[in-house]
Amino acid sequence: MRERLLSATVDSLCELGYARTTTVEIAKRAGVSRGAQLHHFPTKQALVLEAVQYLTDIRHLEFRALMKEIPNDENRTSTGLDLAWRDYQSSLAYAWLELLVAARTDPALRDEVQRLGTIYMVNFEIDLRNVISANGDAAELAPAAAALVSAVLIGMACLRIATPTDERSNLTLTAFKMAAKALGI
Repeated sequence: MRERLLSATVDSLCELGYARTTTVEIAKRAGVSRGAQLHHFPTKQALVLEAVQYLTDIRHLEFRALMKEIPNDENRTSTGLDLAWRDYQSSLAYAWLELLVAARTDPALRDEVQRLGTIYMVNFEIDLRNVISANGDAAELAPAAAALVSAVLIGMACLRIATPTDERSNLTLTAFKMAAKALGI
């Protein structure tokens, strides 16, 4: 029951956005009564705060699975960036963006997003370190590289909302791959 509610919350965040996600909508999507939803999560805030954890866990598992697809060859970083960009275009990534924006003005949500965002970045860095270390001695760049990759991909995902063509994204990703190669990543 809880997982259905959390999954429905993430789906609603992605499709409707944070502002239009309501507990009534979530209960409907989960196929449960309003009373059952209230029993598990008495407020939207309680539901969304737990959904942040749920979303972060799923994103990390999916990202780790993607990183395992990367062949150990000279195109490892380029392939890794392609896969990471694919991840950042997913519905889960856009649900995360909804939460990031909402967290700006909601202190409780901001605390949870910051806490889990920090954990996600540590895991992202570990995954990225595995990609980088296969390319040589650049593993010490992993913390900075993880922050840079995340910032660029979040920016690309936001720009894709305003300019939904692949042309800008492809140009940005190509330039980013060139910069990574120049850094020896």
